[in-house]
Amino acid sequence: MIAEVNKDGPHIVIRLKGYLSFENTSTVKNYLEEIYRREKEASVIIDLSDLEFVGSSGISQMVKKLLCFNQLKNKPTYTGLRQEFTRIFKVFEEEAGFEIFENTEEAKQKIRLRSLGVS
Repeated sequence: MIAEVNKDGPHIVIRLKGYLSFENTSTVKNYLEEIYRREKEASVIIDLSDLEFVGSSGISQMVKKLLCFNQLKNKPTYTGLRQEFTRIFKVFEEEAGFEIFENTEEAKQKIRLRSLGVS
């Protein structure tokens, strides 16, 4: 799996590509933790449009690990989530809701509006 990171003003867009399996979900979590340590005020957008999950255990494990980031002040937004994966993300929403958008531009717009106090 590959993670491309691009800084775009106040946003950090992390595009995950390739195959995600149960075995490498901890690596993704550690990588995201490091980005949050370095960029405390940035709005993080995680683009999953080029990510392939290998088995449902990989999806479930990844979603569980991502839940910890939803508790942060600058919780991440997620884009490009395929419909079959969206259902699994929704199962875990009771703990801490995921903000899921169709694409990165939509997520950036929502973040801008939120920063202006518009819901």
